[in-house]
Amino acid sequence: GFDTQRVAVATLDPGSLGYSEAQVRSFYEQLSRHIGALPGVSSTSFVNHLPLGSAREQSSAIEGNRSAAGQKGVSVDVLRVAPGYFETMGIPLLRGRDFIPKESESSNQASAGAAIINDAMARKLWPSQDPVGRRIRLGEDTGLEIIGVVKTGKYRTLGEEPIPLVYLPRLPSQRTLVVRTSGDPTALLDAIRREIQTVDPNIAATEHEIGVRMALGARRGDVLKLVFGHGLAVTSIGLAVGLAAAFGVTRFLSALLYGISPNDPVTLLSVSLGLALVALLACYLPARRAMRVDPMVALRYE
Repeated sequence: GFDTQRVAVATLDPGSLGYSEAQVRSFYEQLSRHIGALPGVSSTSFVNHLPLGSAREQSSAIEGNRSAAGQKGVSVDVLRVAPGYFETMGIPLLRGRDFIPKESESSNQASAGAAIINDAMARKLWPSQDPVGRRIRLGEDTGLEIIGVVKTGKYRTLGEEPIPLVYLPRLPSQRTLVVRTSGDPTALLDAIRREIQTVDPNIAATEHEIGVRMALGARRGDVLKLVFGHGLAVTSIGLAVGLAAAFGVTRFLSALLYGISPNDPVTLLSVSLGLALVALLACYLPARRAMRVDPMVALRYE
């Protein structure tokens, strides 16, 4: 139900840094422009979680604006997507139209009353009828207008029966960036990381490499060795460059120092050890969290 070829993904959550709703929206708007301008990028969008992932939102849909006495709801899965998601994921739009930015940007449920459904839900509520233009009540939403119908895919497992699904345009802070490329997506991963850092240096993309390694047999000690190895390599390079620069500039500072030589070994050694300890702690804490990842969840995402 979707095309996985030539697609790169990364999970982001600016809200975890305490960003306001306006800051979150601004970050994703800028990031979309930056990633979309990269050579080799065909389209880009966002989703709250990918199909076949462990996270799932469910609700009950009822035809019309209000629930009538005795009217039974249809159990549906819910995905929250940004404009361009269907094009990026290769999901055919059968009828109607895609979301527009205005619908995706609004945080007011009453004004963001657009929804797109899959054809499994269309057959469930409106067999042999065109659902575009009709309305449904979904959870707390007082009324959603159906603006489009897309092809049904797989959302929970590969062997599932067709599941009715509703797409909504309002996304949370944590989103998965989906990028369709014209060539090998791995060639763009570094560029995508750079653009994320360019838009906001405080935000980093979440990867699932450690969970995959554990699923393939890596032990906790192997994971710690891997993370510490990368961290210490970067730290060592930084210390080497810093010490070389320190030796080069201290002769200009000798007149400003009192009671200490420009190249005091105790000072340089203590600062170097302090930075190394901070680097080790910065490696250990996220590595310990990453080792708690369920390997099956990581494999499913990969």
